[in-house]
Amino acid sequence: MDVKKAGWQRLDDVLASLRGASPEAATRAQLKEFEALLRARQRRQQRASGPTLTEDLAELVMPQIADPAIFQSAQYTAILDELVSDVLPEIEEDVEVRGLVAVLLMEELDRHRSLQRRLRERDL
Repeated sequence: MDVKKAGWQRLDDVLASLRGASPEAATRAQLKEFEALLRARQRRQQRASGPTLTEDLAELVMPQIADPAIFQSAQYTAILDELVSDVLPEIEEDVEVRGLVAVLLMEELDRHRSLQRRLRERDL
């Protein structure tokens, strides 16, 4: 499948085009692009019986969220904190795997806290 024909862009091309834009402009642009991709995907799904490999990859990279409110709640942060502090140390995997999972969870915590800060600043 030709990526250009499908209207998709490579991530590095999109990021390069957003350099120099304000974070809010980038976020708006990303939201518009994401919504367009969702609409296009829904149209394709109506026509086809099953998802293509490209659609499966897009779902993996940007999954659909059933309840977006989870990202606005303090519970989300509490769950991630508990995973890092209580659950992860109990997992019987080698140290390297636990370390990698801890790094991923901490990055997600940082990303969520950053998002919450931006949302609060926007609402002020």
